[in-house]
Amino acid sequence: MIYLDFAATSPVHPEVWETMTPYALANFGNPASQHELGQSAKIALEQARTTLLHLLESMQETHQLLFTSGGTEANNLALQGVVRNWWKEHPEAKKPPHLVISAIEHAAVFEVAQWLAAQHCIDLTVLYPHPENEGLITPEQVVEALTPETILCSIMHANNETGVLQPIEAMVKAVKAHLPSCLFHCDMVQTIGKMPINLTQLPVDFATASGHKFQAPKGCGFLVCSPAGFEALAPITYGGGQEFGLRPGTVSVANAVGLASALTLKHKTLSENPLHLSRLTTWLIEQLQTTFGAMGEINTPLNPEHRLAGIVNVSFASHLGEKLVLKLDLRGICVSSGSACHAGLAVEPSKVLLAMGKQKSIAESSIRVSMGASTTQAELHTLMEALQAIIQVKDKS
Repeated sequence: MIYLDFAATSPVHPEVWETMTPYALANFGNPASQHELGQSAKIALEQARTTLLHLLESMQETHQLLFTSGGTEANNLALQGVVRNWWKEHPEAKKPPHLVISAIEHAAVFEVAQWLAAQHCIDLTVLYPHPENEGLITPEQVVEALTPETILCSIMHANNETGVLQPIEAMVKAVKAHLPSCLFHCDMVQTIGKMPINLTQLPVDFATASGHKFQAPKGCGFLVCSPAGFEALAPITYGGGQEFGLRPGTVSVANAVGLASALTLKHKTLSENPLHLSRLTTWLIEQLQTTFGAMGEINTPLNPEHRLAGIVNVSFASHLGEKLVLKLDLRGICVSSGSACHAGLAVEPSKVLLAMGKQKSIAESSIRVSMGASTTQAELHTLMEALQAIIQVKDKS
């Protein structure tokens, strides 16, 4: 089997699993318990929290990290938590607060914002990338969308379908210069663990991560908060005082340790893995262009500076994406036709590609090839051979 769906999930690293095991079997205490076993677990939990903040080069003395069940919960906590807290502080407000997001956000942001708007909790502005910008949202677009009522902007770092890398640093600086009180949330699920992240240089108020994207287990993630972000949050679930009263429920120490272990391992290779993936990405794009020409449309930015290495999105207008995924699967090659979060639902054109201005035929015919540190050029050669054999047959229906 050739696995080329790392943007959907990654295998747990054996060393990570080994590090976690003692906290599932021997040192299994509840970190909220006062006895020795519980306090031992609490020490491990706080060490994991400190390690993660250190690896992300955040200001550990001021920033806070909340463990969650993954990126979706972290995104919900950031968006819903800020809005709930605002309404708690402004119960008599006649005008709702305003949020700004992009049209190419992951569903864990986009659908949350839509729900908040439908409940009349917020006014919402959705920004669309210019068709010529390969999915890029400009800082100027974000600033122009701001109003005196804007309390939060949420723009993802790298898109999970196309890999487009947004200029977050410039966006945050522009937003803070124009409206200092506005908070900034960034979904970094696709970038944390895959490229160097310095939260001192990327001064967002909220950063979301999901462990299974960087070889930690599924079902764990975290939300990093700046001091202003932390103060602006209210819980969105109730039933306990864990995680500073913002995320009730017994914290999985094993998962927290796994997150810290996985990100530590990734940071040891952050000087070489991005270069390896960049070379593979460039090679694959060039091969797709040379081999298929106008038959294949590259939906990933061609400028390496505007993309996350490791993701290539391509459309073959003569083949539905879902069918192409199945045909490649029969040949032992795993790719996807978009976000894995919508797998199994009715097949629809990619909302991300439509928002980028792509035609429906392109949006419904796309596949995503996503690579990891273990991906080889030989595997991509096999993918190209399979695509050449399949694309010769026009069977779109």
